[in-house]
Amino acid sequence: MSDFKEWIKSREYQELVETMRKAEEETIKDLEDNLTQDMVADIREWRVGEGPDDMKTHSWRGIARLFAEKYSEFSANHGIQSGNQIYGMWLCDAAMNLLKQKPEEGWN
Repeated sequence: MSDFKEWIKSREYQELVETMRKAEEETIKDLEDNLTQDMVADIREWRVGEGPDDMKTHSWRGIARLFAEKYSEFSANHGIQSGNQIYGMWLCDAAMNLLKQKPEEGWN
């Protein structure tokens, strides 16, 4: 077995994955607790627009960039970096959850 395969099966790696999963859940929960209705509406418009054929929608990087530009103080207080793909995904997940929508409704 390769060193890589052994490492993936290791307890150390599994603990790292669990730590990262918990951090992601905490971040999304924090966003859900603090995003305003206007922020959620903007995130939805930027990501989903009028639906899957809307050419004006944005990638996760684009979402993070637009959000950080429009909501700079909130972004600074929550560690959201302009153009950060992961934070863009988390913003979309939080907004989608707050709107009680599913990825099939244009979020992906």
